[in-house]
Amino acid sequence: MFPAELLPDFLFDQRELLLTYAYCLHFVGRNHTRVPFEGKIISLRPREVLIPISKWDLRLGIAPETFLHHLSELEQLDLVELTKEERYLLVQFTKINIPPVVDPRSRDVAEGAVQPITVNDFSDRYLEHVEKNLAKKSLENSQRVMKHFCLLYGRFMLGQLQALHLEQFKDARRQRVGATTVNMDIKTLKSCMEVAIAWGYLKVNPFRAVKHIRQDREPPAFMTKEDCHEVLAATTDDRLRALFAFLLLTGFRRGEAVFLKWSDIDFERGIITVRSSEAYRVKHGKSRSVPISPEVRSLLQGLERFDPYVFADQDGEKFKEDHVTKSFKAAARAAGLSDALKLHSTRATFATLMGDAGVSMHVIQKLLGHAYMRTTETYTQLPAESLRKAVGSVTLLGPLLERPEKEADTLGNYAQEALT
Repeated sequence: MFPAELLPDFLFDQRELLLTYAYCLHFVGRNHTRVPFEGKIISLRPREVLIPISKWDLRLGIAPETFLHHLSELEQLDLVELTKEERYLLVQFTKINIPPVVDPRSRDVAEGAVQPITVNDFSDRYLEHVEKNLAKKSLENSQRVMKHFCLLYGRFMLGQLQALHLEQFKDARRQRVGATTVNMDIKTLKSCMEVAIAWGYLKVNPFRAVKHIRQDREPPAFMTKEDCHEVLAATTDDRLRALFAFLLLTGFRRGEAVFLKWSDIDFERGIITVRSSEAYRVKHGKSRSVPISPEVRSLLQGLERFDPYVFADQDGEKFKEDHVTKSFKAAARAAGLSDALKLHSTRATFATLMGDAGVSMHVIQKLLGHAYMRTTETYTQLPAESLRKAVGSVTLLGPLLERPEKEADTLGNYAQEALT
């Protein structure tokens, strides 16, 4: 049984459509998220039901062909979404929130739980969601986090989770990985609990009050112009050297450069467009246009052209991201530079050199594709010599300091008193 208010009012004037809709609706129950079918388990999305094609209930008085036709009509009305498999049909309700049924026998489920589901089962569903909606890097991170979390709490009901469980997980992870990774894990788990709320599995986020590990944030390492020359000289592969030079001249992220296509470059207008594709998603999903500098133009036009990607190995294949990262690290070590340098240091280097040249922070933010100015500020570190020049550019006491020694002493005493 289900409340009559779940049935759209306008369907009451169309009996067979109403019967079809109600028939699908009655399959929704407390354990409908994983359904056994012909010896295997079918995982369902929220508000989704499985209807075996071979067992359509004819007691409705509707022929199977007519039943399927009515389902198509419901889909056109945007009331359901249909996915037809070989032996069954998946129907997902789109316009209503079906109130999940809580099993009264589950007394150990916390009050925050709405619909019972184990952490293992929720993890499977959440990872499917991430795979369909987020970038590959986000999926890899989520898979790693959920794997470790499920090892500890996979058999728990989701509604049993409390802040203490995440604190215990945090302590366990700190024994194996650094604070940065642990904080990333905490952020991921907090985020997936919000998804659980949206899907009707929880009422409140049990991890909301858990704090990240405090870290003294070190600014990213950067290189001087001389360091850049040494790294490029230590890179033996000409194609990789061109890629590293491009990163230093543009401040592009690794993925933005590795997945850059010739079709993204407009030499006539002098613009490179950074955009998402099926293979790569730009951070925050925001595309941007970057002007081509004379040195970048010369570098790109001197490359041997392989389609579709700009930077390719000797066989014309796109460079693998890990290979690019490791090759840069090897070149930096071969050049005898700081071990703190890594590929991402090319962005900090670009930002720092731009700032040293007097480019405004707002412009640097746009070129780097940062969403927030504070991120750009952490990337931009002006060298000590630039700071000395900046301080020295402010003069105020010159004429006063040219007075006789006695007057100068008096001025010094006055200044000291003012400062104290």
